[in-house]
Amino acid sequence: MKTIIILLTVAVFAQAQWFWQNPLPQGNTLRSIKFISPLVGWSVGDRGTILKTTDSGTTWELQSSGTINNLYGIYFSDDNHGTAVGKYGTIIKTTNGGNTWFVQSSGTYNYLYGVYFTDTNNGTTVGNTILRTTDGGNSWFEHPLGTGYYKLKAVYFTDANNGVAVGSRWNSGNQEGIILRTTNGGTEWTSQSIGTRDFNGVYFTDSNNGTIVGDFGEIFRTTNRGVTWTPQSSGTNRHLNSISFTDSNNGVIVGGTWDVPNGSNIILKTLDGGNTWTTKAIGTSSHLYGVSFTDTNNLTAVGTIGTILTSTNGGTTWASQSTGATFSLSDVCFTDQNIGIAVGGDYIAGGSSSSGIILTTTNGGNTWETKLSGTTSYSGVSFTDSNDGTVVGRDGTILRTTDGGTTWTNQSSNTTNWLYSVYFTDKNFGTVVGENGTILRTTDSGLNWTPQSSGTTVFLWRVQFINDNLGIVVGTYGTILKTTNGGSNWLWQSSGTLDDLYGVYFIDANNGIAVGGGWDFEGAGTWWSIILKTTNGGSTWTTQSIGSEYLLNDVWFTDINNGTAVGWGYNGGVILRTTDGGTSWMEQLSGTTNGLSGVYFTNVNTGTVVGANGTILRTTNGGVTFINEDENDFTPNVFMLSQNYPNPFNPSTVIRYQLPVTGFVTLKVYDVLGNEVSTLVNEEKPAGSYEVEFSVGQDSSPDIASGIYFYQLQAGNFTQTKKLILMK
Repeated sequence: MKTIIILLTVAVFAQAQWFWQNPLPQGNTLRSIKFISPLVGWSVGDRGTILKTTDSGTTWELQSSGTINNLYGIYFSDDNHGTAVGKYGTIIKTTNGGNTWFVQSSGTYNYLYGVYFTDTNNGTTVGNTILRTTDGGNSWFEHPLGTGYYKLKAVYFTDANNGVAVGSRWNSGNQEGIILRTTNGGTEWTSQSIGTRDFNGVYFTDSNNGTIVGDFGEIFRTTNRGVTWTPQSSGTNRHLNSISFTDSNNGVIVGGTWDVPNGSNIILKTLDGGNTWTTKAIGTSSHLYGVSFTDTNNLTAVGTIGTILTSTNGGTTWASQSTGATFSLSDVCFTDQNIGIAVGGDYIAGGSSSSGIILTTTNGGNTWETKLSGTTSYSGVSFTDSNDGTVVGRDGTILRTTDGGTTWTNQSSNTTNWLYSVYFTDKNFGTVVGENGTILRTTDSGLNWTPQSSGTTVFLWRVQFINDNLGIVVGTYGTILKTTNGGSNWLWQSSGTLDDLYGVYFIDANNGIAVGGGWDFEGAGTWWSIILKTTNGGSTWTTQSIGSEYLLNDVWFTDINNGTAVGWGYNGGVILRTTDGGTSWMEQLSGTTNGLSGVYFTNVNTGTVVGANGTILRTTNGGVTFINEDENDFTPNVFMLSQNYPNPFNPSTVIRYQLPVTGFVTLKVYDVLGNEVSTLVNEEKPAGSYEVEFSVGQDSSPDIASGIYFYQLQAGNFTQTKKLILMK
């Protein structure tokens, strides 16, 4: 029987209980910045990030935005009234300086990139469309743009009537830079096309003089309110993203390019209104997206991996206000709630370069100290007590410490294979696994490492021993190996899958969980995850969860019931939690777009997760999100299609979804050939959260066979598809 339930709640401010420990103040990309006074400013970015400073950018405080959508633009009309815009038509507003943010209905699913208010009531936001409000955002109305696909990145008003929006337009298969101009407060817009590049930023120093910047070093200048534009020489072909002036002569542009993983930056400065631009060198490689002057000398720039730079001399020199290592971290280990070690590094495909890092903490991650950095990327770590530990990595690297990581000694592995995981049951007995089926064993603290026969040449990603003799290894193509004699013999276990397995954890000799998944590179480009469970020591494995659009890298259990798995997907870092031994899993708010690689819990509540770009997250309550109550009904901030439960199912399963705005919605089930099996929803729905029951024989033919099916939610421009499994 098909049932539709509207889920009402009084919660409006959900606060996740995973918090940043590295980098600080946080590690998501920052997209825009706005200062309202020399001291007070805000920056917004990915995964709903909002930061506020009250000391000119020296220190920053995270604010709860109430959304996980990326935020691309922010504007404050005074100390209290601010608006941020972003992905899927997200508009959020504050009336108390950001202490609380609430959702406003945009009426669109289009991306919004820039926003500008001329006073507390009259504002404009631009993106794939133009929206206008005259009542502080309580209602927004759309301005038709005409033919072509628009991507407007920024908007600026010099007064209540005169404004300019810039971006690009695709028309008849051709891209062109676009400038839109209004002289009546946005009621009408006239269009100008310039070149074939994206324009990303615009700034006016007065009603006549303005500058726009764009990709491949494009700079254009107007002296007549934007009626005509003249090119200026930037001296670079890098992307220019944002511009700010302190007066008619002194201005700064920031941007970068993507020739390295997190981009490289550029900062340009002019002293003569843009007639000449000079490049300023800074000590970071992060791509920069936003810049804002706070007064004549002070300005702040923001960018990838949470980069925050400040200058006190008009942009001549810069200092970083974000702290912490930004190497990608692969694994983490704690000996108690306070003492922990995280390892990782960055590796460029093809082996042209590699770098590694080892971080240690003695206070539960409140501070992390770099103990070793070098030219080798590290992948795995295992400590048996606060002093004795081993790290493994690229080119057969094995390092040993007996003083808690203060000093490290190289050990001979007699292999150049990349070693991915290490596990010691005590200070003497340890096992290492890696590429090409490599398994190494030591019984003397690593003084000697002996190769063992795995019987395979696949990549082996993770190893765990329950005692000196009983061990499990997982790897690519669903590989699971088991030993009962310390590795003298490794026996193949049937996993029932060809998906790659990246993590494994056994609570005892019988009960274990393996996690992994894959990515369809050549097909639709979809992620999928897999969770396997055994209750008989690995003799048989059953699928606990499959089909979610992310890949899982590691898993940890504190007891038979409570476990956490981590990974990444379309929206970044993924954290799953189970309290019933893996029968069901609930996604937690990770708060990061960075992929997550390793997890470790010292008890059921206290845990640490590590991942890309130096990400270290910590929880002291098991990652549970708490809710602040409010008198108003809750409207979701994002589109979301949840994994059906139960899965696999027979004969019925529940599908949940949520809508941030009113719109026409379809929810359909398809077979693997794309044939429609059932239509569960096909009507206009108000914003809210819903669940639908799909029952075989009532919502579909009773004759559909066991196997994999797909369910797809479509709402405006938002589309998401997930897998479900019918098992009769």
